[in-house]
Amino acid sequence: MEKRGSLPAARNAASLDVGDRPEPGRVPAGVLALAVCGGVLHAALHWHLTFNSGLYAQQVPLIIKAGAAAVITVAAHSPFGETERATGRWLP
Repeated sequence: MEKRGSLPAARNAASLDVGDRPEPGRVPAGVLALAVCGGVLHAALHWHLTFNSGLYAQQVPLIIKAGAAAVITVAAHSPFGETERATGRWLP
């Protein structure tokens, strides 16, 4: 018996999740924005595009990471209250 990988199942689950969203264009835009944030962070750290020392040297990568976190939050939001359904009861 041939063992099948879980990649087709994961792809199927992801396509079902993306298809059920009211705004399916939000997910590809979120993935693109995450790739841009990752590229900017890589460039800033690799080519030393930030300040050499001091507080700003720590804040520039932190701002880029916060932008990536905001992208994840916006792309994962659903107006149907998935958080409430996941916990089993309505949240305050």
